[in-house]
Amino acid sequence: MIHIIHGSDPFRIQDRVRQLCAQHPNAQWIDLTEKTSINEFMATCNQHSLFNPHCFIRYKNPSFLTQKTTDSLADLLNCLSTIQASAAHTLVVYTTKPIDKRFKTAKQCLSLAQDEQINAFTDWEQGKVIRWIGERIRYYGLTADTTVASAIWQVHHCDLYHTDQLIQTVHAYLGTATHINRQTLTDMHAFPTQSMIDAHEALKTNRPTQLLRAVMHLLNDKQDPVYIITSLANQCRRHIQIMSDRSASPATLSKQLGANPYFIEQLQKSLTSSHTMESLTRQYKRLIAADFMLKSGSHDSQVALLIAVQPLPSKKPMQ
Repeated sequence: MIHIIHGSDPFRIQDRVRQLCAQHPNAQWIDLTEKTSINEFMATCNQHSLFNPHCFIRYKNPSFLTQKTTDSLADLLNCLSTIQASAAHTLVVYTTKPIDKRFKTAKQCLSLAQDEQINAFTDWEQGKVIRWIGERIRYYGLTADTTVASAIWQVHHCDLYHTDQLIQTVHAYLGTATHINRQTLTDMHAFPTQSMIDAHEALKTNRPTQLLRAVMHLLNDKQDPVYIITSLANQCRRHIQIMSDRSASPATLSKQLGANPYFIEQLQKSLTSSHTMESLTRQYKRLIAADFMLKSGSHDSQVALLIAVQPLPSKKPMQ
């Protein structure tokens, strides 16, 4: 049996490989890499057919799928045909490199195998990502309210690795419980409350009065002032980084900040229309000063936070 897993989504490809390997829990897998030559691969297959009735091989990024191959081509195809027909052999081939089906070797290999193509979700495929999150929650033996998957999507969007890490963290947080609701995420600070969303939006759009109002709501809800200051300061720092280099493209900034380009592009437009570097830097310094007051014990934590978000008096023109 041959499985070929390929595409542009490294997380889901690796996850699919783990699922296939889990079907043979007692197997001893042989791992091959792109540095393994075709002759070494065939020798591995033939050796195990002599000394072991069962052969389990994981082969990452084999060159014969992504590059034109002429050496030992007939022998390679014969070897793969034998593996495909054999109940004793299991070969899992996986790659995130593009497969060129114009090459004879790649085309014939795909025809011999169970071929699965797994491509990364795009920014406009929110529905597919939310369905995947729901499936992932069930994969860990959990259940969830209907709004939880969409709430988790708002945290990491198409970043499936960190989404999966979040679900595992929630699983550990629940202990023996198995059901996730919106309050679970809020309690973990994994998903912000509406007041925190309002605070971030007010900071982004430079509306001091709305920011103060949102922070007051957070304090009334018994939210930790340290968490509030840290969250706002991190957002402010991110905004400064985006504003400081306006010549950088959204694609470049997305790599630096770990966010998708469309999100960065929209954020750039919003910040440019609402802020200057001076206003962002001033707010950031106030938040850092509040953090120092809080950690040094010179001020009560709530007082320190309120000082940082208190609207500054507007400058009146001189008479």
